Amino acid sequence: MSKRKKGAIICRPIVIGSIAFFLGRMAVDEHSHKWTIYLRGLDGEDLSYFISKVVFTLHPSCSQPVVTVEKPPFQVTQTGWGEFQAMIKIFFTDPNEKPVETFHMLRLYPVGGQTSNAALLKKPVVHEHYDEFVFREPSEDFYKLLTNAPKTKSEPGKEDELKPYYTTFSEVDSMGKIMTAQNFITSEIERTLKELNEVEANIESAKKR
Repeated sequence: MSKRKKGAIICRPIVIGSIAFFLGRMAVDEHSHKWTIYLRGLDGEDLSYFISKVVFTLHPSCSQPVVTVEKPPFQVTQTGWGEFQAMIKIFFTDPNEKPVETFHMLRLYPVGGQTSNAALLKKPVVHEHYDEFVFREPSEDFYKLLTNAPKTKSEPGKEDELKPYYTTFSEVDSMGKIMTAQNFITSEIERTLKELNEVEANIESAKKR
C-alpha cells in the first residue's frame, strides 16, 4: 500500500449536468424527451486517469434505473416524460479513496415553468453545475497520477454531439472569484495541516525523552 502524501491537497474540477431534447412529433405520453445525464471534464478532458467508473441511479420508472459506466464518456442517455433527481456515485482508480456520491436534478423544462413546444424544439434544456473533487493527503502514487494528469480529450462519441450545448465555465465572470476563494481555502488548509503535523511530531518527540 502506497504511503499517504502528508499535507497534500489536490483539487480536480468537474462538471455534472444534463441536457434534455423535446422529441416533438416523435413524442408520446411516456417518452416526450430524450435526455442525457453526465459527468465531464471542465474542458472536455478525459477523466478516466483518476475515475474508474460512475454509477447512475435513476428514477425507478426508467427503462434501466441503474447504469454503470466504466469508461468515458461518463453519461447515460434515455427517454422519458418526467423530471427527477438522479444519484451519481463516482469511483476512483485508487481503491484507497472512498467513492463519492452526489445528486443531480434532471430538468426537462427551463426553470420558471414550462415553455412552448416550438421553443423547446429549437433549444434543449441544459442544467449544469461546477464542482470539485478534493483529495486530502492522497496516496503517493495517486498524488503523482493527479499531478501528472494526461492532457487528453475524451473519446469521440455521444459526448461530442452535446459539446455545443455545454456551459463554458471558464468564461463565467464569477468563476474567477470562486477559484480565487477556493485557492485561498486550499492554502489555509495546507498551512493548518502542516502546523498540525509539526505539533504531532513535537508531541511524539517529547514522549521519547
